[in-house]
Amino acid sequence: MYSIKNIVYALIITFLIVNIIINAELKEKIKKFLNKKIGKSNFYIKDFVIGIIIVIIVFVIGKFILTTVDNFKFINTSVESQEEILKESNEKAENSRNTYKEIISKIQTDLEKCKNPYIPEGFKYIEGKWNTGFVIEDENKNQYVWIPCCSRKNNEGINVLEKRNFVASPGISYFYCYEDDSENIEFLKSSLENGGFYISRYEIGNEDGVAVSKAGVKIWNNISFKEAKEISNNMYTSITSSLINGYAYDTAFNFIVDEIENRCENKSTGITGTKSYKNIYDIVDDMCEITSEMQYNFMVFRGIISDNKYIEDFVLDNRFSADVEFVSENLGFRVVLY
Repeated sequence: MYSIKNIVYALIITFLIVNIIINAELKEKIKKFLNKKIGKSNFYIKDFVIGIIIVIIVFVIGKFILTTVDNFKFINTSVESQEEILKESNEKAENSRNTYKEIISKIQTDLEKCKNPYIPEGFKYIEGKWNTGFVIEDENKNQYVWIPCCSRKNNEGINVLEKRNFVASPGISYFYCYEDDSENIEFLKSSLENGGFYISRYEIGNEDGVAVSKAGVKIWNNISFKEAKEISNNMYTSITSSLINGYAYDTAFNFIVDEIENRCENKSTGITGTKSYKNIYDIVDDMCEITSEMQYNFMVFRGIISDNKYIEDFVLDNRFSADVEFVSENLGFRVVLY
């Protein structure tokens, strides 16, 4: 509606300007003005200058009208497109939730498996207990922490594998997020059947172009969603590795949340290994992490943003969205093994 008004206003202004310009009396005044500026030059030069002025004004007004019409078309197309994207995204999110409910209703987790983490081929035990941060390490010194989880509420102190919001008014609610079912289904089944999964002990670092989960390495930031996902998927062949998903992030965060204060002021140094909770490092600082969650074709990243002017205080965890090509020095990623 706003664009239609602009078109009407432009037509009225154009009509008035053209009528004023061709008005004889005004034309004489313009000629007198040009006499002062141009001097006693040929009359045709003055007419030529007036003509140029008219052409420029008409061109500018015409361009404004065309731009307004194009914007009007774009706005309407955009609205239709946005509605379609919104509908499709919500359908994916609902399907994702239904898939989760179906899987978790069919698999009864063996709680003893939660308490006795399996150790993948090529890895060895380093330290910690199943409920305090059970750490394993591969042949290249990359370390991962066991996150126990189950399919039912119990009295064993083991969290249910699920998504949740950790702030009262989240930037984005998990309810509207979806993930690639082909990967998500395998993760859910494996985690429930084996009593848990592993996440990288540190945010993934860049060691001479190789992705690592080690202390003291520069965090691999300024990386896009697609790059982070590709790197995560190709870290191992003996076990499945992937970019951390919403269920893994929330269950891992729930695993450590009892050790964290309601507010935090930890600053990221850009180097892995700043501060740990149950042997998991860097998950609570102002370096956010890319996840495999999506919303409206945008990637979802997690964590806190301490200098965000729209957030009054430090928050432990939140969801934000950005274009899949978005990169930032304050945006890293973490992987899961299952």
